[in-house]
Amino acid sequence: MKRILALSGLLLVAAAIAAGAVFGVSRLSASPVSAQEQEPKPEKVVLLSVEEVKNGERFGGDVRITFVDPPELPEQGADAAGLFLGRDGNVLTVGTGLIEVDVSVEALNDQEPVTTINASHDGDDVPVTVDENTVYYKDVTERPEITPEMIAAGEHQVTLELEPGSLDEIGDNMEIRAWGEVADGQLVADVLVYGVIK
Repeated sequence: MKRILALSGLLLVAAAIAAGAVFGVSRLSASPVSAQEQEPKPEKVVLLSVEEVKNGERFGGDVRITFVDPPELPEQGADAAGLFLGRDGNVLTVGTGLIEVDVSVEALNDQEPVTTINASHDGDDVPVTVDENTVYYKDVTERPEITPEMIAAGEHQVTLELEPGSLDEIGDNMEIRAWGEVADGQLVADVLVYGVIK
């Protein structure tokens, strides 16, 4: 499946589902926005183009899926957002800019699907420092299964589901959003949300 991801911005997704296989491409963008331009509650938006074949019948269309931040997250947009690249002690490296994510899911016969994720970015590598005061949330939101009814409506809204998280759970193929204060030219995160790219 090719997916295009955006944090606090637009998320475009192109997917094709046929004969048990899903293919796609993704891009994640997180660009600085002035306070005057920001929405009161930032959202992640997915524009999903779906084509599915079941029993020889084809249906498809576009759906705009809006992921709304829950109340526990700050009102303003994240101070840093992007792809998790690595960790050195209490410093995380986040890849910003356009994030390209290739997600392929292959299911043969009745076997369990095998998912392969490859992600890259074209922006700066940004350090984000965490400390004993950082609050971690794990994004456990399930991507909704697209139905013909959702395609007919053209849009669907999902509120992000968060669980308490921890620094040790952060790893490869995750997206990061952080809010905090800049000290000595580096962001120190007060709140950090992480989730597996799906």
